[in-house]
Amino acid sequence: MIKITKKITRRLVLILNDMVDILIVNKLANKIKKNKNKRILLINTSLIGDTLVSLPYYQEFISHTKKEITFLTSPSFKKIFTNSHIDAAEVNIKNFRYNPFYRYFLIKKLGYFESIALIIPFYSDDMSYICKLIPSKNKITCAGRPLFTDREILKYKKIFNKLIETKLSVCHVKSTLNKIFELTDNHINNTNYKYQITGAIYIESMKSITPERTFFTHENYIVIMTDASAEYRRLEKDKWQNLLNMLPGEMKIVQLGISKMPLHHNNLVDLTNITTLQEALSIISNADLLIGNETGLTHFSYLSGKKTIMICGGGHYGLFFPWPEFQNLKVIINKMDCFHCDWKCKFVDLNIKKPPCIQKISESEIFNSIPFDELKLK
Repeated sequence: MIKITKKITRRLVLILNDMVDILIVNKLANKIKKNKNKRILLINTSLIGDTLVSLPYYQEFISHTKKEITFLTSPSFKKIFTNSHIDAAEVNIKNFRYNPFYRYFLIKKLGYFESIALIIPFYSDDMSYICKLIPSKNKITCAGRPLFTDREILKYKKIFNKLIETKLSVCHVKSTLNKIFELTDNHINNTNYKYQITGAIYIESMKSITPERTFFTHENYIVIMTDASAEYRRLEKDKWQNLLNMLPGEMKIVQLGISKMPLHHNNLVDLTNITTLQEALSIISNADLLIGNETGLTHFSYLSGKKTIMICGGGHYGLFFPWPEFQNLKVIINKMDCFHCDWKCKFVDLNIKKPPCIQKISESEIFNSIPFDELKLK
């Protein structure tokens, strides 16, 4: 009964929001349209990993276009873009969705854009809603991943007048981004610009967003990333503890993430849910090694040139790995015929149990992958 009431309340709020948009926000948008200019708005309020792998492409796109570009992103990611010398504005998705006054003043502040583009391979309804309301001549998005269905294409064509259909399913993120940015470039700049983003460019890009050391100034330590965006993508607590039991007692270990996972080791520093994103980036960039689940900050580790051991399930395998340019990355997997399932597991209900591709990864395999002879640690 409570769930039904919440659902009805949420629907009523959205209906009221639509009415306010018709009466006030849309009138503002029509007024703003008269002040036409050549500005471009790029929108990305996605997850940290998706943002990081796209960042060098944004930097390249901005470097060769002659048009004024503004980035709209979430408050926690704004620093990433400003540190990359990208003009960025922030949006609180929840406030934009449910607070018409917030929505009105943000649209008024941003003004009119010649083009608005969602050019990442991971779209969301929230980003589309923002794109729908901010006034512009061209509204561009890509089909992304997973592939659009005919119904979804119809829905998106109501918002966007330029839809980039990449027709890529489980294709490496680099190939996907090359395709998306080249097609978007053609739409916006009328060029046939070719994107050549190398491993070295990624490393420089990650350096540009890494802050100075202020929070954690220790030396000779490793980082364990026990968290992930979904519970079923995380290695079990018992296996993490078994791994720590196998590591030398004098080895300094820093635990990062948002979700708490109590572990024990003589030299463990638990910083889960304590650091800011900027502090976490700094800690990782000064570590000797990172061992972690497949999640955003683990991607940052190898993209920035750090030795990284990534514990990876099969849901998105092939999208990021293998990545030959990063020899500093060791991926621990339990290869199965059902890989590339997009986390639609045929064996278990992921709300209850972890998939077998994660369950069957052993702590011994992780331990044996640690390059002890290459570390500064004793």
